[in-house]
Amino acid sequence: MVSLSEHAFPTSSSQSWLAHPPLEPSRASAFPQTLVAGLLSIFVFALPTDLHPLGGISVTLPVGSLCIVLGVLGIMKSRTTVVPTFGVWCLLAFVVWSTFSLAWAEYPDTTMQKLIKYWEYLPMTWVITQYVWDRRIRIRLFDAYLAGCWLGVLGTLFNYAIGNEFYIPGADAIEQEKRYSFSTDVNYLALALVIGVIIALYRIYSDRTWWKQILFLLYIPAAFLAIALTGSRGALLALVGAIVTFAIVTDMRKRIAIIVGTIALLTLISVLPPSVTWRLSTTSNEISHGDLDGRAGLWQHGMILVEEHPLVGVGVGGTFGALDYAAHNTPLELLIEGGVVSLVLFYVGVSYSVYCVWKIAGQEGTALVVICAAWLVGTLSISWDANPNTWFIFSMLLSAGRAQRAVRVSSGVRRAHNVVRSAQ
Repeated sequence: MVSLSEHAFPTSSSQSWLAHPPLEPSRASAFPQTLVAGLLSIFVFALPTDLHPLGGISVTLPVGSLCIVLGVLGIMKSRTTVVPTFGVWCLLAFVVWSTFSLAWAEYPDTTMQKLIKYWEYLPMTWVITQYVWDRRIRIRLFDAYLAGCWLGVLGTLFNYAIGNEFYIPGADAIEQEKRYSFSTDVNYLALALVIGVIIALYRIYSDRTWWKQILFLLYIPAAFLAIALTGSRGALLALVGAIVTFAIVTDMRKRIAIIVGTIALLTLISVLPPSVTWRLSTTSNEISHGDLDGRAGLWQHGMILVEEHPLVGVGVGGTFGALDYAAHNTPLELLIEGGVVSLVLFYVGVSYSVYCVWKIAGQEGTALVVICAAWLVGTLSISWDANPNTWFIFSMLLSAGRAQRAVRVSSGVRRAHNVVRSAQ
């Protein structure tokens, strides 16, 4: 986000596309931009654990709301905005379509609850794209997310040490099913920790500060141990998907590093007590012969609903009303609630952004593609369409996906300046 001076534009043209480097923010706009950037770091830090120390209220709600308000004020003050990409328009269309589903929603109460979340996350995503077009700012947010993952790891290890199990309603209380988390659902935390592993790998190669590299490197085995304690088989599959994708899209030197790291993780598994790794060891058998913790029957019921309402669905939020439970599958939940229209709008925007970020190449582009692969695999067993982690990933994709343009509106004349290309 920058402030553009008047002399940056030729006065003879109503719309000029320039390729100059981004200008420094003016003193008038520097303070709100710095404040918003700091608040965004706090917001992102709280995402992996859904931190809620304030009487059960998640940190992301008040901080995110403040970011939106101050972010809009900062944009108005600097009179500079980043042109929305195709992906942003797809997400907007998705949320608008979801809102229209109120007209045919079979469970209007749950529809309103989910719509409120969508309308919270959409402007937050837009604000992030307005302030993190510079790769240096995105790195700060990546580091904040990784710091939040460290909190999740340490919190999980602490709960394991004191025997504070994560309670899952309806689960059988058997010895092997003991699971641990920190501040949020075990499956949500585990997938966030997998995303943190990818960020840590990216930061090991992109940062030359030795003590940071040590922290990034130590996070990988610590996160794997915490993932084992969560017992999330979906997160394990997401990690496998990330490893395979990373091996495909990266160079030979990093492939060798991945092989060595994978061997080290397998060695770690062999020395961990069976009580820690038992649940993860059942992943293959559960996929082949099990019911995936009741998900198989749930998905069959969900597909019946899709066949009955293929185009428009039963209305946003209707999954819980129709199945008495979340679908535990993000694509299926989108189909149930908004039909094919919702599924296409949601995933086309994401796919286009992944394609754009892939063209960037480089370390960040590779990291974001691998993050999306892990997210795609991980969300096949959880419902994450209305989760702020998902929308944060989208916002980073949308910000890094192409050289966008910052537009200044002045004296009723719309002028533009290419400020992002040199920041990639």
